[in-house]
Amino acid sequence: MKKANFIGLLIFALLTFSACSAGQSEASNSTVFADGGYVFEDENGRAVTLQSQPQAVFTANESLLHLWQLAGGAGAVLPNTAALAQCDFLILTPDDSALLAAALENGVCAAAFSADDLAAYLAALKVFTDITDRAELYTYYGSDVVDSVEETIEICAGKTPVNVCLLDENGNTAESSFITSILADVANCTSKSEADVLFVLPGSEGMASGGENYVLLSSELFSEYPMEKLGEAYDYIASSIYELN
Repeated sequence: MKKANFIGLLIFALLTFSACSAGQSEASNSTVFADGGYVFEDENGRAVTLQSQPQAVFTANESLLHLWQLAGGAGAVLPNTAALAQCDFLILTPDDSALLAAALENGVCAAAFSADDLAAYLAALKVFTDITDRAELYTYYGSDVVDSVEETIEICAGKTPVNVCLLDENGNTAESSFITSILADVANCTSKSEADVLFVLPGSEGMASGGENYVLLSSELFSEYPMEKLGEAYDYIASSIYELN
């Protein structure tokens, strides 16, 4: 059974943490913000300094706000650039150069993060939980999730490989880097005609009635990359594969 997808992401994440964690402490904010502020590196490789724990945090979108809230933070999506006057920490996307320029022009500390893959999610969560002084939330939503995923992969590695395929609402082979990565970690991805179990993208209820070996994926876990629920997503797919087989 292949484990390269997940393990590769995990190694990359650990290397990222090494860069982000230079000079920081997991003990308390009194330590994190001492000696000139908390310095970290954002997803674009920018060195960012927070002088103190931010009190007015805005994010560029709901996804980033959710990630900040997972870390125990409070804030809101930035309604417009005029609101930067009330902001002391802005979390934006890596490609939003215009918003970054506006924040810097207004003297606002800004940092770019995303949750597009496991490594990016873990790196952002680590920085955010350092800022909020909630190391236990990194354990719960970060390292515990990694442990759960790794455990599922190990269990599947000891089973007889099963052929699987991901389908869209029209019954054609679907492309999803997130879902197909999970499938590749716990089974063998093949063509539709060779598959023992056929997974159907969320919202494709009509396709799921095609037979006993069709599995309609949960919207809650698979409509978007469910970072904090990644362990559940792996377990959902693995349980479906080996139960149906």
